[in-house]
Amino acid sequence: MFLRKNLCNILKSLSFKTSHNFRTLNQVNNHSTFHKWTLDYFRNQPHYNKFVLKQSMINTNNFVYNHVQLKSISTDELLIRFSSSNIKSLLYEIDNELVSRVHGMSINQILALMDACLSDKNSLSKDASSFRKCFEIFDESWFRRPDLTVPQTIQLIYYVSIYKNKSQRVVELGLQKLLNEINYLKQLTDDELSFLGVATYKSSSKIYDKILRIFAFRIEKNLDNLMQNPMQLISFIKPLKKSKYHDPILLSKLITAFNNNTNNKVLADVISSIHILSYFADANCNKVDFLQSLIDSIGERMIKDSLKNYRLKDISSYVFSASYLGLTPKDPNVCKIVVDFLNKMFNTKEKCKKYSKVLIGMCLSMWMLDSKPIKLMHFIFSDMSTANLRMPNAHKQDNRLNLLLICASIEQPDLITKCKLDPEKYSMPHVNSHLGERPFLVEVYETLKKLSNKLNISEIEYNFSIPFLKILGIKVIKKNSKIIYVEVLDNSTCLYDTAIPNGMMKLKFRLESKLDIRVITVNHKDGLNSEMLLKSHLESLLS
Repeated sequence: MFLRKNLCNILKSLSFKTSHNFRTLNQVNNHSTFHKWTLDYFRNQPHYNKFVLKQSMINTNNFVYNHVQLKSISTDELLIRFSSSNIKSLLYEIDNELVSRVHGMSINQILALMDACLSDKNSLSKDASSFRKCFEIFDESWFRRPDLTVPQTIQLIYYVSIYKNKSQRVVELGLQKLLNEINYLKQLTDDELSFLGVATYKSSSKIYDKILRIFAFRIEKNLDNLMQNPMQLISFIKPLKKSKYHDPILLSKLITAFNNNTNNKVLADVISSIHILSYFADANCNKVDFLQSLIDSIGERMIKDSLKNYRLKDISSYVFSASYLGLTPKDPNVCKIVVDFLNKMFNTKEKCKKYSKVLIGMCLSMWMLDSKPIKLMHFIFSDMSTANLRMPNAHKQDNRLNLLLICASIEQPDLITKCKLDPEKYSMPHVNSHLGERPFLVEVYETLKKLSNKLNISEIEYNFSIPFLKILGIKVIKKNSKIIYVEVLDNSTCLYDTAIPNGMMKLKFRLESKLDIRVITVNHKDGLNSEMLLKSHLESLLS
């Protein structure tokens, strides 16, 4: 009886220790601990831990001094030593031997290899040659293997995503495999879906609609719980954002949940708040009151924290989202602290060149918010050549730099006295690429053509009035040589289903006003849903 009682106590103690040490995801509060937590999950959960090898009794650290021949050791034993040694020279030797064995490894051995590379003890991490060698075998036929299970596929997708964009092909092959097991995917736990969400986001992989709908449905279904679990909600949001999955119903439910649950942990965390803001901005969300409040609350915490330990990409995401929405933080100190941060961050030519993509994007965003980083821009455009800020085949970066230069030439020309930019040398997009998305713009154009004689119009053409600002408008030249620009407010230039201009449209209006361009606006929300009404409206504007 005594032995039985003590045995029960021991078992309870072991059970308690296991559950105590293995945290749940809602206890994970940053990306670094999320990664460690995920690796622990794979090592401990029965569906996944089949790859875990029984630890050797041999002293691994003495191994290098015994000069044991590597080729005589079994692959399992080699993997155990690879995962437990902290001697770098030994790790390199084992790594090189494992390279020659990758093609003959079982699925579980490959997973054990990747797990070993990503463990805290292994200093090689993703630099391990054996890890990279695995990519050679991950082709379409490999993912068709009947012995490759869904848990193994999820695990593999997560492991390879550490290579980010370089893992895209492998992750997409894995997703193709999972698509054939869609009913199994629907039964995954929220934790397991989190692994997929993070991996697909990091690898910039294309996700099938059926899988995206699982993420969206899970958010709607478990929204109350997710409000208290920031890492989990954000891991579901990330693939939706990357795939531009902007379901109005989902967006509305999210905003309602945030408004109704003011004690939620998601918006209490500044980084999670930035992710949420970024998703809504990407969706061109029209809930201005909520978005302005979110922008201001994030800004308040930035000021309180003095931006200490903030990542550059999070600050960049914040200012980009605010500028894209055209919503400026109400407290001017928010923009001031960001500008100060930029001045300290980009204080050398080397940093400006290395992080040129982020630098240009943030300077443009701050310019759009009308909080110009004058000191920084004076440095980069006076002491550096713009050629140092350009990257090969980076067309978006080039266009942003060109637009920034155009903005400066119009509003602050003294900043770019040493920069030469000839807009004629750069081609703007063909108008036809815009017309398909802007039917109301086409309607206005066609109506103006019909009214040309009546309104004494000699010429009508589609036009980009501000070089490198890719919002198409209409240029009207009257017979008396007066030039009028017609700007159309629609879903491409406004927040979704509103007449509120987005950030880029606000910038265009601002620059046009500085150039003393005569502009008239036609609003798609003004009820001009018949040709007669539109004609009458245009006549009143252009007469």
